[in-house]
Amino acid sequence: MTKKCKVCEMPFTPVRPLQKVCSPRCAMKIAREVVAKADRKETKLKLDAMQTKPQLVKKAQTAFNAYQGAR
Repeated sequence: MTKKCKVCEMPFTPVRPLQKVCSPRCAMKIAREVVAKADRKETKLKLDAMQTKPQLVKKAQTAFNAYQGAR
């Protein structure tokens, strides 16, 4: 039974039951894409976790006002 390669879309006969690509070259290409996607996701999470300067100023002002009100 032939399958289409996930990368180059050329037909190939799989040697292993869950084989998705036709050659090591295509396997490396798909592996690089997976790693790049994970890196982009991690970077996005880090950027979303960071606060902007106005957000930090507002947080500091709120803390300062609470301190002044407690005196």
